[in-house]
Amino acid sequence: MECELFNSREMSITPFPLSAIRIIADLKSFLDRIYKAGIKETVVPFANSCCVYDNPVRLSNNNASYLLLNFIYGQNPRYFEDYIADVRQILKFSNDYRREGDYIVDLLKMTHSNLVCLHIRKTDFDVRNISTDMESSVEAANTIARRKGLSQFMIFGDDQKFMENMSQTIVESGNWDKNPRKARYATAPLMMESSPQWRI
Repeated sequence: MECELFNSREMSITPFPLSAIRIIADLKSFLDRIYKAGIKETVVPFANSCCVYDNPVRLSNNNASYLLLNFIYGQNPRYFEDYIADVRQILKFSNDYRREGDYIVDLLKMTHSNLVCLHIRKTDFDVRNISTDMESSVEAANTIARRKGLSQFMIFGDDQKFMENMSQTIVESGNWDKNPRKARYATAPLMMESSPQWRI
């Protein structure tokens, strides 16, 4: 596949919203006061399984003054259901950053409904032996694309070689028409530097 490099415009934008930075600073200040007062927290294991909901109500009978959750995964959306509006407000990006994101979306000719997005997470998950499996991921991507009538894919993640191989495997196993398509490598300010993208 032919590769075409997209270079985003250089802009000195802080992607992390200021409201989130303030909350983190307030939390740090609170924790510093606790430690200076000599108050000891009780560490309890919590959410030790990926995507499984660990109900925090089970900790309500603990008599410790401060519980420190040994929070490993916490990816289940049920943890955030009651706070989703707050989270959206806290993590709202600046106008400059949203304009930069719009520029990248326009550059890639994306709409909300014309492609299948795949997020590949390899490097940190390899250590835990739970990283993305090529065969099942490709099969799922092609199945979703066929059911939804889509023929474009956006792959983003932290392992460029794996993503390149995946793009080729998707095209080959899905019998997609290769001629009009080019795999395009993109680095965008919407993603961290460790999250390049492949678009087929």
